[in-house]
Amino acid sequence: MVFNAEGEALAHIALPERCANLCFGGPKNNRLYMASCHSLYAFYVEAFGAV
Repeated sequence: MVFNAEGEALAHIALPERCANLCFGGPKNNRLYMASCHSLYAFYVEAFGAV
């Protein structure tokens, strides 16, 4: 799930398996990488990760 700074749920990213960890990457830090037991998922997002 995606939460804002106040802790309110904003969105849910549905994956076919449970996400164990995630991080931002890519040249603009706008690619979200999500690791699970058997797969690595990557999505471009409109938000930017911490620099």
